[in-house]
Amino acid sequence: AFPGRILGYISLWPYPDIARETAWCIEQGFTGIKVHNCNGFPIDHPGYDGSYTLANEHRLPILFHTWGAEEEFKQIRDLSSRFPETSLLLAHAGCANEEGYLKIARECHNVYLDTAFSRSPRGLFERLVAGVGAEKVVWGSDAYFYTQSSQVGKVLGAKISDEEKRQVLSGNAQRILGRRR
Repeated sequence: AFPGRILGYISLWPYPDIARETAWCIEQGFTGIKVHNCNGFPIDHPGYDGSYTLANEHRLPILFHTWGAEEEFKQIRDLSSRFPETSLLLAHAGCANEEGYLKIARECHNVYLDTAFSRSPRGLFERLVAGVGAEKVVWGSDAYFYTQSSQVGKVLGAKISDEEKRQVLSGNAQRILGRRR
């Protein structure tokens, strides 16, 4: 009824028909992929490769559930170089190891920091924007777990320019999603 208002992400874990399932979901209009590493599989498990290859071909973003571990950053660096046409979004950026998040976003052209973090410490948005530029920070909400007013309020109340707020809240997501083939 409202095309383009709600954009679905494919939630995956490695299984034999992952490429076929991903292709079908893309045909159905899904616009990205979400990978959670608390399912017992690391994000660089070879079973994901078929899905990541399709994401790369279609320039779909991949949202990774991350918690700032160095092992996660090592895996993301490898995926970034292997799948350069994808936009890799690191959910919960700054939850721990803030400098690690900033470092990987600076090093990898296709890595973005997603702000889905419920308890953002004071000044986090300012530090993320100062550390990597507003164009590498994407607003995330952890929707359904927390009120959206507090999630948006963290950006609106941040001491960054109005243009940077627009980039973080919508411009970057529009640009990333606009790359899809």
